[in-house]
Amino acid sequence: MTMDAVRRKRVHHVGCGPLQKLHEHFRGEGWDETRLDINPAAGPDLADSITDKAAVASGSYDAPYSSHNLEELAPHEAPLALRES
Repeated sequence: MTMDAVRRKRVHHVGCGPLQKLHEHFRGEGWDETRLDINPAAGPDLADSITDKAAVASGSYDAPYSSHNLEELAPHEAPLALRES
């Protein structure tokens, strides 16, 4: 079975920033990345807050990925960022 015949998985890179790379697990064949960041200058696919994610339909990704973002939030914002979109 070729890779074209298999559905590619989708990873939601939340708080991607301009230079942040995905974990190596998600960089291989079989994964498509959608980047979300509040800063349009970071070049995200979706410009939105990690505490809102209004532009993201629930259940539309196979995996979330976020690194070094929770420490930037106020304590009351962390549960909002961790909930499913």
